[in-house]
Amino acid sequence: MGLSIRRVFSFVILFLTTGVTPAFAQLCAGQPAFSRYDWQASLGIPITKDIVVNGLTTSLGTGRDSIFAIGLARFIYPRGAGSAAVSLGLNVGSDVTLSRTLRVHVCPMVTGIQTWGPDQKRINIQNGLRETVVDVSTASWAAGARVGWILSDTPGRQIGPTVGVRVLRERTSRKPVAGAGLNSTDTYGIAEAGLTFILNEQAALTPTVSIPFKSDTAQVEFLVLMTFGFGMK
Repeated sequence: MGLSIRRVFSFVILFLTTGVTPAFAQLCAGQPAFSRYDWQASLGIPITKDIVVNGLTTSLGTGRDSIFAIGLARFIYPRGAGSAAVSLGLNVGSDVTLSRTLRVHVCPMVTGIQTWGPDQKRINIQNGLRETVVDVSTASWAAGARVGWILSDTPGRQIGPTVGVRVLRERTSRKPVAGAGLNSTDTYGIAEAGLTFILNEQAALTPTVSIPFKSDTAQVEFLVLMTFGFGMK
């Protein structure tokens, strides 16, 4: 499986070095185009079986359509966990035109994320307070691509579906307050599908569903993401 991860990363890096064409919207990435604005910020609400709406995801990025970098932050409070999880990461990608006639674009992307929590806690019977018994952190890397195309293009509005797949590798560290730690590694795939609404080439609303496969622990996630471009070139 390690060899497959290296092949996927090599494939994505190859795509990132190919020529690109400026676009009005990066429908495949579910965001406005960097050819119009220098910066983008987003705010999203993730929904899973355990998270419901107890979480937020946000980002801030800059770049060009040829290559862009987006910093990621995420806060979730899984149901019944007793503690929150905070994630910070970086997403690097590109917008590549596959067909100008059909207006089909592909966005290869690589992502690295570090997550702290949710820690395992218990209630101290002496003082009634929650205390950490296992400190949990996860480092993850993902590589993949999304494809998007335009279904509707009217003045001030574009609508297009997106589909994609990525391979994700997670390394989780569990360190008990007392005793030896335990590390585990998991590699699995994620299939994604969404619908992007671009407004005035500046704002984007993208509901997306992510379905993991070859994993016993990852959950299906529904994400509603709002992205806004600012700092016109």
